Amino acid sequence: MSSVQTASSTRRALQRYALAIGLISAALMLSLVLQVPFGNPFWFFFPVAVILSTWYGGRGPGWLAVGLSTLAVLYYFIPPNDSFQMKPRDIPFFLTFMACEVISNWLISWRRESEASLRQARNELEEKVWQRTSELENANKVLLKQMADQKRTEQTLQAMRVEIARLARITTMSELTGHTAHEVNQPLAAVVANADACITLLAHKEPDLAEARAAAERTIQSATQAAEVMIHLRALVDNTAPESHPSKSIL
Repeated sequence: MSSVQTASSTRRALQRYALAIGLISAALMLSLVLQVPFGNPFWFFFPVAVILSTWYGGRGPGWLAVGLSTLAVLYYFIPPNDSFQMKPRDIPFFLTFMACEVISNWLISWRRESEASLRQARNELEEKVWQRTSELENANKVLLKQMADQKRTEQTLQAMRVEIARLARITTMSELTGHTAHEVNQPLAAVVANADACITLLAHKEPDLAEARAAAERTIQSATQAAEVMIHLRALVDNTAPESHPSKSIL
């Protein structure tokens, strides 16, 4: 604890004890002033001063008020006056007065401390509730951020899946195009070769019709084979069973 805090605490403590002394002094003055018309009204003012000293000052100032009020009553109001001596017949009254002062101080101190404890417990509970609320708000913010990050991650993954599917289709089409070109080029080359042979055979002075016919039939077979490749390709794309078309021969 710093020196400033220590000085402040000492000042507040002195103020509480000064309050107790001031209240007892006020009770003494009122009792002395009203002693003649009302006949020793100390039994009312001093307990009030003790109660106020204990309530506003605490247990220590309350005990100080009890001691000062007891000495004041013994000196000023219990015969013989202006003396701390006491007749035996006044002892029960004096002890009763002291007991009332002590009980009042104890009850007020107990109630004051109970209320202070309840106030402190309430403040601690409010502090815990505030801290818990703050923790929940922070956790909610973190959860919302995680949800937003997860949504962005899912969107990115979806875009990547779409791109991968597109690349897969492109790769498949490239492979399929290469395979189709290979499968179709052979029959088409045979068609061209057989057609050239047929034209050459027919261009002779004496056409070889038998060989020309055979070349024409081979041309038809090659063309039919190319057509079947295209039919199989279309069936593969449409996911249907291919239809077979028998080759036609030239009569």
